[in-house]
Amino acid sequence: MLILTGIALAAGVYAAAALIAVPLVVGRALADFAALAPGREVTFERVRVNPFTLAMDLRGLEIADRRTRTTATLASLYADFSIDTLLERRWVLDALELERPALRLDGTGEDTESVEAARAAAIGALRELAGPIRVERFRLADGSLTLGARDGAAAGLVLGGWRATATGVDAARNLGDYEGEIRAAFGGTLHFAGKLALGDFVAHGELGGEGLDLSRLGPWLEPELAALPPAGALDLTGEYELSTRPRLTLRGRIAPGGARVEVEADRDDGRESLQVRLEDVPAPMVSKYAASALGRGLAAGRIELGLDYSQAAGHRAGEFSLRALDLAFEPVRDGRDPARNLPLELAAALLKDPNRELALAVPFSLSADAATVAAPRGMLAAAAAALRARVAALGGDPFGVLGGLVGVDGRAFEAIRFEPGTAALSDAALATLDGLAAALAERPGIGVAVSGGFDSKSDRDALARQQIELHVLLATAEAAPQARPAELDLTSPRVQDVLDEFATERLTSARLAALAARVEHDP
Repeated sequence: MLILTGIALAAGVYAAAALIAVPLVVGRALADFAALAPGREVTFERVRVNPFTLAMDLRGLEIADRRTRTTATLASLYADFSIDTLLERRWVLDALELERPALRLDGTGEDTESVEAARAAAIGALRELAGPIRVERFRLADGSLTLGARDGAAAGLVLGGWRATATGVDAARNLGDYEGEIRAAFGGTLHFAGKLALGDFVAHGELGGEGLDLSRLGPWLEPELAALPPAGALDLTGEYELSTRPRLTLRGRIAPGGARVEVEADRDDGRESLQVRLEDVPAPMVSKYAASALGRGLAAGRIELGLDYSQAAGHRAGEFSLRALDLAFEPVRDGRDPARNLPLELAAALLKDPNRELALAVPFSLSADAATVAAPRGMLAAAAAALRARVAALGGDPFGVLGGLVGVDGRAFEAIRFEPGTAALSDAALATLDGLAAALAERPGIGVAVSGGFDSKSDRDALARQQIELHVLLATAEAAPQARPAELDLTSPRVQDVLDEFATERLTSARLAALAARVEHDP
């Protein structure tokens, strides 16, 4: 009887100690976690422990970080500890279940460096809390991720309905497999699966999605799209890695229209880069963006668009590229050209080759405050401004563009000069015409208007000389046919007599006297 009483008393003391000590230990651990980052607050409603099954139930956990404007909440955390925790002297869980975890990112914090520092501190804190943990079975149910609205966007992006499972997660050995899916607020479903290296806080795997609504996704990704949201649904596949050097590669297709999409994003040693490619895009699909940027929509054609962007150490720049086949603009309505005075038709003709293909690459840059950690803002606006400037430059110097095609100074095409007083072209003028012809052959959509002209001085003097030479030649000609001399022999007495007679016939005595006086006094 005494033995049973002792056992019962010991069990009671053990249970009481566990019920009292574990909440204190958990509270102290969470307080230490909060102290690792300034501005971080950690609260929880309650924690219960079953000392006989080694199970813990934590409810109402909330972590708020004012520095990064991030809030994480958790309805419940259930942990089923294994007896191997005592044997291996580390946390070993037979099961870990998270119910309704939610992460909200309302902003990007003070700057890139502060967020990176906070992220590193969070990883360090998790390592301190969990150590080389091992989890046999992990389950996450009904999670959500909310990315707060950026400047210019109407609302944030909500990724809800997270479901994920993992097995064999061992931080000491960097092992673990996981899979899951997300129901996106912008429509469609995302699913993922891959490998988890918990010790290094690295995850990599494959990502897929079906039926993602671009009209709701686009405005959040780029605020410039809020006024003109894209239409269509996106199906995609890709690969990703979440680590200190994250990367993402996506490939997809947009319906209707069948346009292909490729996206690559990565960050390495403080440099972030983004490449986006849209191929085989029907021109009408992007007509409203052309109308917004250039003032004219697109009526026909197939387009390939590219956007390359990078930011590092305060430098934010990129390049917008365009390739188009059989591109045609919408007609001008109401007799007015809405093209913001941009020479669109001329610029397009200057770029379109004999195969009816147009190619253009335009660099652009962003101001130092026009980027966030999550993604740059205003890329489309910056690219559109650079595109307008390029169109204006093309239309303002068409001969310069044509000259560049054949490697000559295009200013020579502006006027083809004849020999004074003749219709004969010099060798240099003939070479210029050959260059212009070659350039126009490369741009069959360009026409050239030709108008005649003359030089009031050089052409007048040349024609007058020709008349004098003809008069002298006729007056001194022999009866027998002879070749026309290359130039007059002014030392010939006969020629001088003819010139004197010609001058007497054409000029008054006063004019002759004035010319004679001028000749006599001319040094």
